[in-house]
Amino acid sequence: STKDVGTTFTFRLSLPICEDLDLNEHIDEREFGNLPQLTCLVVDDNEINVELLKWMLEEWGHDVDVAINGLEAVEAIAKKRFDVVFMDYHMPVMNGLMATQKIRELPAPANLTKIIGCTADAFSEVREQLLEAGQDDVISKPIIQRELHMALKASISAGE
Repeated sequence: STKDVGTTFTFRLSLPICEDLDLNEHIDEREFGNLPQLTCLVVDDNEINVELLKWMLEEWGHDVDVAINGLEAVEAIAKKRFDVVFMDYHMPVMNGLMATQKIRELPAPANLTKIIGCTADAFSEVREQLLEAGQDDVISKPIIQRELHMALKASISAGE
């Protein structure tokens, strides 16, 4: 290895195929119906979570912006119209609960933005807190494509 240059390694893994567990099985649009192209905001301080959710949404043809905390989300929503916001719960600066409350205090139409909470917190009390704060739905992490698609479909249907 050379200082400030690093080393490159290549390796192969032989892993068994697990056919019983497919958390991100392909979504057949015919099964759920097509969704219109949406403008989405992903709010999460974890880069991997952001990239995964962004990838899923962009694969379905949606436009995606990113904020890394609740304060950035509130500022973004005050400036630009989003169809759906995916809001993490635990974040620095401003958490998802407080950000949701602040968004609901914005003038219309920003305060009417659909907000889907995304949390790894399994407690039902947290889900209830997020819904009471004004989130339209809450999905669990890790995000499963089928649940994501159903939450998007429900948020669009609720807006009609």
